[in-house]
Amino acid sequence: MLRTHNCGALNESHTGTEVVLSGWVHKMRDKGFIVWVDLRDRYGVTQLVFDEERSPETVFKQAQTLGREYVIQVKGAVIERESKNPEFLREISKSLSKNCSYSMQRRHRRLRSKTFRMEGTNCVCNTVTSIFDGHRFATI
Repeated sequence: MLRTHNCGALNESHTGTEVVLSGWVHKMRDKGFIVWVDLRDRYGVTQLVFDEERSPETVFKQAQTLGREYVIQVKGAVIERESKNPEFLREISKSLSKNCSYSMQRRHRRLRSKTFRMEGTNCVCNTVTSIFDGHRFATI
């Protein structure tokens, strides 16, 4: 199975369930006894944690050899993040609920975001492909 969830789809309700994720390594931090990997796919980012206590030794050693842009598939249990910042979540919800005009004023920033560009590029490619298919062009 390629994946059970997308990287952006996991939340607190998935805690304790076993999932399979696929994507590429966006960022990695290795402290020697713990390795954090930010796994990205087109839908979002999920943080993976490999440590000496919870991870098998072979898996931990493999995690230490990962580099940026490595494409990987992982299978493991979802755990709740130990250190959270509840104020951060409150600030986000306050800023989102203020009004919609703010996002319209800042829409140029959204157009420059990586996720939006990927979705836009995918949409353009699909549209062009469907037009060519309609005119019976062959993809070589």
